[in-house]
Order: sequence, then structure tokens, then C-alpha cells
Amino acid sequence: MLITALFLRLIPVQDWGRTGVLRAIGFYAADLGGQTRLRTISGNALGVIVGTLLAAPMGPSAVGMVLSAAGVGLAEFASLTTPIVTWIVLPLVLTAAGGPASVLLTRQRRTENISTWLKV
Repeated sequence: MLITALFLRLIPVQDWGRTGVLRAIGFYAADLGGQTRLRTISGNALGVIVGTLLAAPMGPSAVGMVLSAAGVGLAEFASLTTPIVTWIVLPLVLTAAGGPASVLLTRQRRTENISTWLKV
């Protein structure tokens, strides 16, 4: 959720001029906020899916390499998780956390003045 919050703080700065022009020609702030929310939620869902698919075959070996390099004394790592938690519960929790975060962090766009977007 921290990455989502930082990403949502970066987007307005990155799209400052484009958003100001779109607001000036008549787009509503709610529409632009909805576009940002859609981009964030879809990116979050895609990241969870790819991360889940890559963590299953590569996760234990990657953790084992990090622990071995750190000198912890564990060369092999065996994850003891149930498949339903790994494949269903955790991805749903991560995706469900990203949605409300994007709604809360893009709520301020509705109240901002157009002139603040065009100052740059």
C-alpha cells in the first residue's frame, strides 16, 4: 500500500500540464480522478498477478540465496504455505488494499482549482 501511495503522489506531478489542459477544456475533476484510479487499480492487480505467478517457482530459491549471501547459515529455504492462501487469499488482500488507497488518495483532485494545474 505504501508503493501505491507513493505512486499516487507521483502521478499528479508527472501529469500536471496534461491534467490542467484537460480541466481547462472541460473535463471534470471526477473524470480525471477516475482515470487515475482505474490506472492504479489495474496496475496493482497486474502486479499482484505477476508477483504471485513468479513467487511460486522463484520465491524459495531467491530467499535462500539472500539468506545465504547474508551469512545467516540457511542455504535452502522451504516455504510452508497452503496453496489456497498463496493463490487466492493473499492476492485478494493485496488487491483489496490497493483499491481503497487509490480512492482515498485521489479524492483531493475533485476540490483543486483549475488555475493550480495551469501554473506550471
